[in-house]
Amino acid sequence: MKITIVAAISEDGFLTKGTNPNPGDWTSAEDKGFYKSLLEKHNLYLMGSKTFSFAKNTLPSHAQKIVMSHNVSEQPNIPGVYYSDKSFEDVIAKFSDNYSQSLVIGGASIYHQMLEQNLVDEAYITIEPVINHTGVLFYNSKNYFENFGFELESKKTLNAKGTVLKHFVLKK
Repeated sequence: MKITIVAAISEDGFLTKGTNPNPGDWTSAEDKGFYKSLLEKHNLYLMGSKTFSFAKNTLPSHAQKIVMSHNVSEQPNIPGVYYSDKSFEDVIAKFSDNYSQSLVIGGASIYHQMLEQNLVDEAYITIEPVINHTGVLFYNSKNYFENFGFELESKKTLNAKGTVLKHFVLKK
């Protein structure tokens, strides 16, 4: 299964701004459009429970959602949502017969664990020209993805404000 990460960060590496969990409140229209296009291209999303709690009403209903949670037994039964406390490898194996690709939409802990376990094939990272100072830090190293064996495949400026989309691909 091909695993793709998508995230928007501030110039200082934050996924969120302060205590607001929704990056949609500070990201550009161009980033929102790109994110929506990726959602439409995928039928399987993987995320943590915090990401699901604020994004669940905005995710397309056609897709299967995998929510990683330490409290699976306490979660509601929602059609199209699979809660798991298993390993990422177990979850990927469970869905790999029916899905050829998965989009990982957050949060930071999920991104880091999957990268550390070498489970990610590519990443689309939008860097917004803002400084958030606080929030959930994704990374603050210029070579973050390169340190995991990725190379920059492309870099595109999305708007006149300076929003940049970087596409990283795992070196084979």
